[in-house]
Amino acid sequence: MELRFPRIDGWRRRRAFTLVEFLLALAIGAGVIAAAAIAYGTITKSMGRTASYDKVKLTAGVLNAFYGDGEFAAGATEVGAYYAPSYGRAAMANVVRDKLYDDVSGATAVFCLSRAGQTTSSQRPSSIPINPTYDARRLDSPNAFLTHLETAVPATASIFSAYRGAATAQNLSIFILEPSHDVTALAVRAIYEVDFVAATEPPGIYATVRRYQGGGCSDFYDVFYPTSEGTVEFRPVVASFERAARLATNEGVNDLLKVAGNRPFSMVWWPDPAADTLKVESSMTFDSTEPRSAYEAMTGRTSFFMVLPLFPAL
Repeated sequence: MELRFPRIDGWRRRRAFTLVEFLLALAIGAGVIAAAAIAYGTITKSMGRTASYDKVKLTAGVLNAFYGDGEFAAGATEVGAYYAPSYGRAAMANVVRDKLYDDVSGATAVFCLSRAGQTTSSQRPSSIPINPTYDARRLDSPNAFLTHLETAVPATASIFSAYRGAATAQNLSIFILEPSHDVTALAVRAIYEVDFVAATEPPGIYATVRRYQGGGCSDFYDVFYPTSEGTVEFRPVVASFERAARLATNEGVNDLLKVAGNRPFSMVWWPDPAADTLKVESSMTFDSTEPRSAYEAMTGRTSFFMVLPLFPAL
C-alpha cells in the first residue's frame, strides 16, 4: 500500500519571495547599509576632534582655587583638558547637572551670584550666620542675599557683583541652602561655581563647572575651547526674574524681568562640552521692551540651560 500525504497547495506554491517582497527587502537592506556608512563616516570624521587632549596653561593660583591643594599646588599652572567638542565631558556635565537638580529638590532657597573673577575656599562657607529674629523672607533677590552674605561672612566682600536682570559679569556662584537645625545660621547644602578663564598657552578659554560641599570640590566638568574655534564671551550666564508685584515701583530698565508672579526664579546657562565653540551659532533679536532681549545672546549656544527657583519656600 502506498502512503500518500495530503498536498498543501498554499505551502508548495509559496516557497520563495514574490518580486515585490524581494524588492522591498533589497530597499530595506540598502537603507540599513547606507545608515551604517553615514554613522561610521561621522564617527571617524569627528574622532580627531573628540579625542583631542593636551596640557593647558593658566595663571598661577587659579587651579588651586578651583580644585584645592589635594589636586593642584598653589603655584600650579598646567591642567590636562579635553578640547571641545568632547562627548565624554558632555556626559560628565550631565552628571553635574543631575546633582544640581537633586540639590535644588531639597533646598529651602537658591541664590545665583555673579562674579567677575575667581574665588578661593574662604568664599565657600558651609553655614552663614543670621540673627534668630531676622525675617528670611527679606532675602527675596540675589542682591538681598549678597548684602546679607557680605555682612555675615566678611571674606566674601568685594568678590561678587550686584546685578538686576541679566548679569554682566561672566562667572557665577550658585548658593543652595537647606533646612538648618541652628536658628543662628543658614545651612549651605552646596555651592556651584561656573568659570571661564583665558589660557596663556595655547590661546583659548578653559571653562569649568564645579560643585562644592563642606568647602571641598565633590563634582566637576571642564572643557577647553581653542581660540581658533572662534571663542567669545559666554554671557549672560544668569538672568534673574523678579516678582511682578515690584512693577509698582518704576525702575526703568530694571523693570524688564519683573514677570515672575509670586515665584521669583533664575535662568542659568552652563558651557556645553559637546558644542564646537562658545560663539553664537544662531542669533535672534528682540525688541528692547521684550524680556527675551535681556538674554538673546544665549540663543542656541548650549544645551545646558536650567531654570532655578529663587526661594522655593516663599
